[in-house]
Amino acid sequence: MLERISFMILLKCVVMRHFGNPARLISPASVLRRRRGNSFEIATLLCSLLIGAGYPAMVASGVARANTVLNDQRHILFPHQIKDIKTEEEEKSKSAAGEKYKLRTIPDFESHLEENMAGMMKLKEDYERRVREEAERVELEEMELIAVDKYHFRRSHAWVIIVDNAPWSIKPKKTYINDEGDEVAEPPKVRFIEPSTGFICETYCKQYIIIDSVWDHQNYYVNMQKYQRVTEIRWNLQDNNDWQHLLPGEPPEMRIYPAGSKENITESVRTLREEKHLDTILSWVIKLHIGLKEFEERFPNLEKTIEYAGAIHNRFSPYSQRDGKAEQLTLYDDGDNKKPSIRWEYYENRVDLLQQIKYFFNTGKIEETFFKGRSDSLRYLKDSYTTKIKS
Repeated sequence: MLERISFMILLKCVVMRHFGNPARLISPASVLRRRRGNSFEIATLLCSLLIGAGYPAMVASGVARANTVLNDQRHILFPHQIKDIKTEEEEKSKSAAGEKYKLRTIPDFESHLEENMAGMMKLKEDYERRVREEAERVELEEMELIAVDKYHFRRSHAWVIIVDNAPWSIKPKKTYINDEGDEVAEPPKVRFIEPSTGFICETYCKQYIIIDSVWDHQNYYVNMQKYQRVTEIRWNLQDNNDWQHLLPGEPPEMRIYPAGSKENITESVRTLREEKHLDTILSWVIKLHIGLKEFEERFPNLEKTIEYAGAIHNRFSPYSQRDGKAEQLTLYDDGDNKKPSIRWEYYENRVDLLQQIKYFFNTGKIEETFFKGRSDSLRYLKDSYTTKIKS
């Protein structure tokens, strides 16, 4: 399977209609070993893993925006939930403080006509604002179709798509009742996966501009459709007017037999040798294997730093830091990430059972949280420093 995917990528380098192709492509096993690669290599690796897990995954090749191609995430906010660890004693003290004494609510005898009128005016203003924002969004989408630089339509990129309701998928398919009362399968739909970040988005996301072709371990499909946005693409790969495939008759689930043909699906008793349409070279790709050591190390050079809008996220492999630091998140007050405000540091496998350190750069305060099990039963500690905390 993996050698077929690699072969399809080599064919892609020959028939690709735009510039910016990688000079070479390494195998998925080499990508795992090196823990780095270009978009085509990591997309092939992710697609191979998804296909092995039973997902109808394919590699998509086309044109993407500069931020996506360069893996620049400085324009988006921190996408994950901040892990602010609190102890049980601290949460109980906060909840008990507000529930100890509670006064009965006083009946309201005042007129709220002016407030209700103001609320209605606010709803009207919000509606008008949403209409303006929708019009601005449509206008921006139209402007985004215009080339903004000389590489706008030549910025080659590869990502992964999941074809829901694909004919060759072993996953359960969604169905609906048509006008004649028959239960039929819904048309294929796709979801995009950016392999450099792992984020999943629908077809209306703006980071992808053009799709030239898609392929998997069974066939290679060239997009023949005329469209302005990716959302307008039809994903029925059986339609030869929309998608032209390279290998004939593969996969078997995609074949369409005309009515009255001597050849039908029930007569698929041919051997694999008779079904082969192309002789490829022997596989040079070894079996993918992620051991426990490789899974724990994860990152190149045992650490990874991602810069977001107003935040910097650092992750470290287990036991790679002498102080046991596993993760660090710093929030900034400015857009250039120069003035830090709060920092969370998370620790693991420490003798003193330190779990989290929280720094407040504006006030110079520090909060430390510990795991259960210390001999002195210490769980939470607050302190302050007169010296400036290093950023």
